[in-house]
Amino acid sequence: MARHFVSKKEQKVVRDQLLSMGIDLGDRNVELDQRKDSRCYFVGGKPYIYVSDRYIPTIFLLNDIKPKGHVVVVDDGAVSHVINGANVFCKGITQFSDNIKKGDTVFVTDLRGNFIAVGVAAVSTEDFSKSNLGEAVLTIHYPGDKIIKEFYAI
Repeated sequence: MARHFVSKKEQKVVRDQLLSMGIDLGDRNVELDQRKDSRCYFVGGKPYIYVSDRYIPTIFLLNDIKPKGHVVVVDDGAVSHVINGANVFCKGITQFSDNIKKGDTVFVTDLRGNFIAVGVAAVSTEDFSKSNLGEAVLTIHYPGDKIIKEFYAI
């Protein structure tokens, strides 16, 4: 199916989903590219939101918008693993945003503030602060994954 602009009603649904994650898309025009089993919303020619069982903001969107909430910062030793799809372990985290609940969508950055992945919190902020063991974020989007391969041809 060809990419096409979405209706104002559908744009509102997309914006509301992103606002619930602390991301304000503003009034940018949104296009939809729907394939056999997947959907991706584009803004300015870039894949911004992938839809599976949840709305997944892509690293393109995160690096353009720079959201402040739901951020997990990893140390330099973790970066190469995370950008290759590894989950984020507590020991590699230098900062974990306040008010994250288990199951929330979180955004992973390196120490310089570059967004490198999107994941699902495996622990809450409270649990993270109590323990420094195990997985903290289950990675669901990273550079070179199926979202990038399917919807972003360089």
